[in-house]
Amino acid sequence: MVKMKDKYKTKEQLIKELKGLQKTIAKLKIYKKEHKRIHDQLRLIYDAFTDFITVQDTNYRILSYNKAVEETFGNHLEGKLCYEVYQGRKDICPNCAVKKAIETKKPASTIQLEINPPSSPAVEIYAYPIFNEKGEITSIVEHGKDITEKINMENKLRESEEKYYKLIETANDAIFIADAETGIILEANKKAVELMGMPIEEIVGMHQTQLHPKEELKFYKDSFNESVKKVTNLRLGRFIVNKDGRKIPVEISSSVVTINNKKLIQGIFRDITVQKQGENMLKRSIKDKEMLLQEVHHRVKNNLAIVSALIGLQSQNIKDKKIKYIFKESQNRIKTMSLVHEKLYKNKDFSIINMKEYIKSLVYEIFESYKIMRANILLKLNIDNVNMGIDTLIHCGLIINELVSNSLKYAFTGIKKPELHIDVKLGNDNQIKLIVGDNGKGLPKDIDFKNTNTLGLQIINMLANQVEGKIELDQTNGTIFTISFKLPNK
Repeated sequence: MVKMKDKYKTKEQLIKELKGLQKTIAKLKIYKKEHKRIHDQLRLIYDAFTDFITVQDTNYRILSYNKAVEETFGNHLEGKLCYEVYQGRKDICPNCAVKKAIETKKPASTIQLEINPPSSPAVEIYAYPIFNEKGEITSIVEHGKDITEKINMENKLRESEEKYYKLIETANDAIFIADAETGIILEANKKAVELMGMPIEEIVGMHQTQLHPKEELKFYKDSFNESVKKVTNLRLGRFIVNKDGRKIPVEISSSVVTINNKKLIQGIFRDITVQKQGENMLKRSIKDKEMLLQEVHHRVKNNLAIVSALIGLQSQNIKDKKIKYIFKESQNRIKTMSLVHEKLYKNKDFSIINMKEYIKSLVYEIFESYKIMRANILLKLNIDNVNMGIDTLIHCGLIINELVSNSLKYAFTGIKKPELHIDVKLGNDNQIKLIVGDNGKGLPKDIDFKNTNTLGLQIINMLANQVEGKIELDQTNGTIFTISFKLPNK
């Protein structure tokens, strides 16, 4: 028989149990509050993702989803089938990542381009299975990443590459594309096939140095390596060897390009056979004209020499010294012009003559014509390095001839240490100063050199006017003529 004191709990026991229950309830409240805090925090994190995140059961029904899904596909999605929400389908999507994850019990992924609504972005989907303690899949986390921008970039890159290859294929120049590391040709356009005279299958796989003559291989290897190393453009004018072994002159322009993260060398080969033929024809034409011009100067020089000789022969029969001097002066003027043609005949450039060389030869000729030893007169030549055209030089030569001849004939009578100097100074803006002077007795004081009946001074004034020059006379110490003029533009 049970005693009454064992059947009922005492007051103290009930109070004790009640206090224990209160503690348990307090702990549960704390746990619940903490659980809510953690849940809310996880929810905030969940919603903070801009990617699509859903949790589904093994029947593809949505259990929960984040804010990004709601903003795109709407709310109240719990219990709905994922393929109905995302693709508006009645059955499971082909290549469904969730299905793969369920079947393989491993994470799976796929790319989904067709999404409902059509304005929705393309996504790359990852599915992660969640297991219970028994190793059974209880749910799947589906993570959808917006890859619209990535796809757009890939499309643009593909379009750009298509345009690039289309441009290459339709280019008028031969284009070869080689691997920058190995030098192996990967692509070649239609013009390259025509230039090489071989099918594309034979070109692809060749080393880029095989395009060139064997004797130039080292040069091309060095140029190729330097271009790749410095990632610089390279321009060359060389040869390419076609299938028949014929060397074709080409202008080469190569550059380093990057396609699909692969560094390539693009070589553009322009066939310049016609251009080279034209250059060779032009060179031959120029050479022929140079020979013709050289022959013209030679004949002019010879003809002037004949005229000078005839005047010399004619003057031998003249007894009057004044008339004989007139003939000699005419002869010297002809020699002055003849000397220009002689210099041009011997010169490589038929359009200009160095003035220093010409004046030196001219003055020595004048000294010789008057049978004067150069040792008897101190000759000073101070001439800048000036090149002149034939017309200007003939004018200067005739002026020098008149002034030097006049000095040798009249200036040094009674002068113990005769001096003659010729200076040519090149100033700014092609300004020339031609100075011819002596330390002789000078011109008669009553002579106006600009208005005189003397033929020599008339010739000097006429020639100076023809080169648009200005004449100045200084008789402070002897006679110094300065003719200033501007060289004509070449």
